[in-house]
Amino acid sequence: MKPTIKEVFKRHKKMWRWLAKHPELSKEHWPGWKKYKSFKNHCHICSFLKRNKMWCSPIDRWAYGYKIVPCLLNWGKPYCDCQGTYFTRWCKAKTELARKRNALLIANLTINNYWKKLLKKEEKNENNMEVHIGTRS
Repeated sequence: MKPTIKEVFKRHKKMWRWLAKHPELSKEHWPGWKKYKSFKNHCHICSFLKRNKMWCSPIDRWAYGYKIVPCLLNWGKPYCDCQGTYFTRWCKAKTELARKRNALLIANLTINNYWKKLLKKEEKNENNMEVHIGTRS
């Protein structure tokens, strides 16, 4: 079963909070990958987008034919790899303190408005299913 937007967002937060506690390690080391298997860029959001034939970076040639959408997160830039985002700062950080700080900032990013609308629809569908299931029994 495909994860929902809400589940992907929770996994993202969980991984980056773990990285803040383990600034000496990288995304590949997160123990949760055992449960969720292989992921694009070791990123829950990238994997979610790719699985749904969407992508956030118009410069990636492999994504030809994919729907270009905003990243799930409010990076303050179009996508995470843009210069100056917390992600690029985390990647380039020279100290564990800088990695920890940027990992926490990434963990606390909010959902982009484009995805908030879809999340509301997703939650509405979940509620309708629960109500529907509840009335049938």
